[in-house]
Amino acid sequence: MHKKILSSVLFIMMVSFICLSQSVSANTLPDVPEKYKDMINPLIEEGIITGYTNGTFKPNNNVTRAEAATMIGRALHLDGNQQASSLFSDVDVSHYASGYIQSAVNKGIVSGYPNGTFKPDDSITRGEMAVIVSRAFELSDKANVTFSDVVGTSYESFISKVYAAEIVSGYPDGTFKPDKPINRAEFSIMVFRALNPVVDKPQPAPAPKPEPKPEPAPAPKPDPEPDKPIATKYVNVTTSLNVRSGPGTSYSKVGSLYRNNEVKVLKYSGDWAQIESGSIIGYVHADYLMDQPEKLRGIITIDPGHGDHDPGATANGVKEKDINLDVAKYVRQYLEAEGIKVVMTRTDDTFLSLGRRVEIAENANSDAFVSIHANAATASANGTETFYSTASRATDSKKLAEFIQTRLVKALGTNDRGVKEGGFQVIKYNSLPSALVELGFLTNTGDVKILLAKKEEAGEAIAQGIMDYYNWKE
Repeated sequence: MHKKILSSVLFIMMVSFICLSQSVSANTLPDVPEKYKDMINPLIEEGIITGYTNGTFKPNNNVTRAEAATMIGRALHLDGNQQASSLFSDVDVSHYASGYIQSAVNKGIVSGYPNGTFKPDDSITRGEMAVIVSRAFELSDKANVTFSDVVGTSYESFISKVYAAEIVSGYPDGTFKPDKPINRAEFSIMVFRALNPVVDKPQPAPAPKPEPKPEPAPAPKPDPEPDKPIATKYVNVTTSLNVRSGPGTSYSKVGSLYRNNEVKVLKYSGDWAQIESGSIIGYVHADYLMDQPEKLRGIITIDPGHGDHDPGATANGVKEKDINLDVAKYVRQYLEAEGIKVVMTRTDDTFLSLGRRVEIAENANSDAFVSIHANAATASANGTETFYSTASRATDSKKLAEFIQTRLVKALGTNDRGVKEGGFQVIKYNSLPSALVELGFLTNTGDVKILLAKKEEAGEAIAQGIMDYYNWKE
């Protein structure tokens, strides 16, 4: 019952979403990601979601708190009229979402911050979305979730409900990332899944049969031949896909598959496919299989600074070359999940000349180049800064640096030292749009603690900044 209610209400909610931006024809959205077209295009064709006036979908644009309140308010027929006064200091009564925000607060669906603000333009996170959806649609069914970053938190109960409804899933590393913003593509996928729930159909009880007459034991038959592949498919998911022992979600999990994994389809059982991939044999829902692997969006070179006998800055027991490489690997992980081909100048403790690093990037026909470093100075110096060069592709390089700097400072909570022009060789003598990141100061104990604890967050932030750059270029 809850899935039916959720499907209906989310359908209404997304219809309201089209009012947040002027609509364009469903045939003029060329930037819908190839791997998500089977889920997003049906929503566009039905008029549930639309693009922007410039004819794009902007899949990586985040949904704001004001937009979320408006969508929920319209879906639940709350009062959207502007009120005589506002509950929050940063939501003027003339704000387009003020009525819905106040109504949603009155219903206990959303809330503000202790300082009396609502932060309407902040991006809504995965955890916040779980809370809002659970409260708005009164979800009650729960699933046992074991996400390492959710268990024991205030989000756990709400995430277990949307997870039970099969609206969201976690990441391959066993996390949910409740603080990560939700973008338009992810939100659309949620809606598609809500509108197309996977329901295991009960099997009819067999008709009673008469007791069989005793028969002589048959001769033993040879073991049946294993099923032969009938098709080759590729996995189409944002995070991971559970492989189950039987054709339904009630069956136990026997493994996981990831984006673009190749599988051999052995047979179909209703909406489920029995597949083989390496040593894994099991069932997956056929909606998550596609005929062709996802096409890459672009190529970028990530350069972990220093290496081998060149440790870079060394302070407080930390070597810069190690921090640079660890963060760079996370950048690669997140970019590859977005369909970007990543060229690494080094993947281990190897030394490369500065000229060779640039050469690798240019020979790979990369779209851009990002070099990752950590700083050193006096013990009091602290913060994050990003450099670009005016020698070549200055405008693009500066935008790339700005996008990365903005994301990094927000993710790490470090002092914002800004975006600056610099004459570093890897960006000055580089024909590509280029940026050089200084994550923080190894000579500052506060920065060191942050960098050691937030390597993945730093990598994800740099990747998000690069994705922001790609979206700006589009």
